[in-house]
Amino acid sequence: MALPKALTSAWLKPCLIFNTIQSLHFVLANVFFEARHIHEGIDFTPCLPKNNLKKAMIWGDSHAAQYYLGLKPLFEKHGYSLRLISASACPPIENIVVRANPNCTEINAQALPEILNYKPDLLILGANWGASSETMNLFELTIQKLKKMGSKLVILGESPLYKRSVPIILAEHIKSGGDMYSAADLEQQFVDNSETVLSGRFLGREDITYIPTMKLLCPTAACSLVADDGAPAQFNIAHLTDSGSKTFSKILAPAILEKSFEKRSSAPLHFLHQEPAQRGLSHSRRKSSVSLIRCLASAQPNRVNPANFYATVRPHIDKD
Repeated sequence: MALPKALTSAWLKPCLIFNTIQSLHFVLANVFFEARHIHEGIDFTPCLPKNNLKKAMIWGDSHAAQYYLGLKPLFEKHGYSLRLISASACPPIENIVVRANPNCTEINAQALPEILNYKPDLLILGANWGASSETMNLFELTIQKLKKMGSKLVILGESPLYKRSVPIILAEHIKSGGDMYSAADLEQQFVDNSETVLSGRFLGREDITYIPTMKLLCPTAACSLVADDGAPAQFNIAHLTDSGSKTFSKILAPAILEKSFEKRSSAPLHFLHQEPAQRGLSHSRRKSSVSLIRCLASAQPNRVNPANFYATVRPHIDKD
């Protein structure tokens, strides 16, 4: 898909290699690439922190990239400069072949040596894993290479994934007077199957910090449909809005930054146990949420209208 002329590196501020306009939600990068640039060789220099702070990096697909906006300021408060290397539909696994992104193998072949050479103090790995024994065996080979850096390695488990677009689900809940949580709309079997493989492989290991993301973000099995400002938490079936990223990152950041996830306090979870009224979802906020939902869900059941989405996200990127 051709990018609008307005989308230039002058206002795209991480490194993201994206396929469609949908990925613009995650463009908080210094540079961007289209598929034609990949085989010419990717210059990852702008992706890497250049200050005196400790170095942290996220490597993964859009399901990892969605936390960058929320984690970045929280990490800076703890002395880390956070950067992102991300390609859509491309897990951070060397030699993996992904039908949805034919360039994934080449992207990872170029990204991995850069990361190994850069040696971040903290490396966060995340993806829509769809984990199987075969893919995790391949992932293990990548992990063994990464361990040689001496960096802290953190793996994020599966994130919330829905059967339908969250703005549509939320609109139905608001219309019916329901609460702002949903369990029935989750792709629970997919998430559970993948989580079983991931946790069985990585949870409790001394060399890796594994974070079962779903258990943190959805501790009662039902996930919040709204962020702490009342806005939709996701803009489609999976990806966080900027408000959702900021809200959920408050929960993830302590688990990532603390030495041991298993010993962390559950205090950050207090937000998800509050009633919607306590979370700022007033009558006026409900009205504004409905307006936003109509904007986001105006085109197709499980996709955001690109024109509306571009108009919504551009101001946030411009002021970053």
